[in-house]
Amino acid sequence: MKKKIHALVALTLMATTAFAQQEGTKETFLQPNEVIIESSSDSMSVTIKGRQGEPNFEYSHTVMLAQDEVTVTRERRADIQFSIPFGKKKEKKNRNNHPRIDATMRGFGVGFVDALEAPKGMNVDMGASYELMAPSIFEWAWYPGHSSFNLSIGVGLNWKNYRMTDRNRFIPEGNDILIGAYPEGAAIEFSRLKVFSWMVPMLMSYELNDWLKVRLGPVVNINTHASLKTRYSLEGKGKKETHNLQHYNRLTVDLMGAVCIKGLGFYVKYSPCDVLDVDYAPSFKGISSGLILGF
Repeated sequence: MKKKIHALVALTLMATTAFAQQEGTKETFLQPNEVIIESSSDSMSVTIKGRQGEPNFEYSHTVMLAQDEVTVTRERRADIQFSIPFGKKKEKKNRNNHPRIDATMRGFGVGFVDALEAPKGMNVDMGASYELMAPSIFEWAWYPGHSSFNLSIGVGLNWKNYRMTDRNRFIPEGNDILIGAYPEGAAIEFSRLKVFSWMVPMLMSYELNDWLKVRLGPVVNINTHASLKTRYSLEGKGKKETHNLQHYNRLTVDLMGAVCIKGLGFYVKYSPCDVLDVDYAPSFKGISSGLILGF
């Protein structure tokens, strides 16, 4: 496509110069193999080698320029590109030997969450615990020239819900968070911990081919809100207990890996950091897995 544009630009310049001297002509060359443009103080010529279906085709045209005529040559290379993953896919990525930066919007993810190294009695139900995220509302990816490898950094949103559905619940007691039983005779629904975060994924990506790539790297979580909610019924009356937490870790890091097939990512995230402040709450780590569309 780039060769075709160069050829059209050159022909347009020559046609404009010669317009007052002779009747205009139009030639169209699809998919040329090589375009050579030569200019001097008194002439400009273009040579086209090969075209669609004719690899041995050759065309040459020269235009004489007046001595007092002003000519302008302009060259542009766009190294910053913007794309949306849900748009129509290009036939082939425009790779060259120059480093470039792509600005991209990534998709939406959903997965399941579990607690690791949790204390006795804290039994998170992974099937009822979920994670929602927009992994990169905006992402910058750096490509080091002609390579399938890139480095990226983005900004996104994340919600994690750790839910217990057995006999125990989260109990706020002053500044502390305890794990304890429901009142005797309670009809249990759930007790959950929710954490909201701004996420900053810093990933390395490698494209194995046009439809398969792998992504790996740390995700920094800036945790801005955490809360508890417990629902149950007692003596036929519904009970709802909510509590906003003050003692949770504001900054945590996940280790993320993903395999992406035609834009659909299968991911796993593991957090070696404690979710809550262990001086006031139980110590446990987090792990999640699921799907990301447009990743």
